[in-house]
Amino acid sequence: RVPMVSPIEGLKITDQSKPRRRGGKLCWVVLVQFKFGRTGKFYSNQEILSGTNVIVQADRGQDMGVVCSCEARSPVHSQDKTIQKILKQATPSEIEKWVV
Repeated sequence: RVPMVSPIEGLKITDQSKPRRRGGKLCWVVLVQFKFGRTGKFYSNQEILSGTNVIVQADRGQDMGVVCSCEARSPVHSQDKTIQKILKQATPSEIEKWVV
């Protein structure tokens, strides 16, 4: 896999991030780990590499976490309104802010 930068929100993606599927696009279910080992599932419209720092919409505002895994799912799974989307890749200043 060759890392690339996505034109959308600057997320790191792979050259295999757009699998073809008849009858609809795939979405990506991303497992994100936060401080103190807490994890959560989020949706993305493209694959994100493990280890990428991302900003997500959480229950109490925005939070930063690290991508643990990313897997393709059918669009039917994206109908779940309880799972939030990944907002963007974290910038170096955002990473510094959350780490301290």
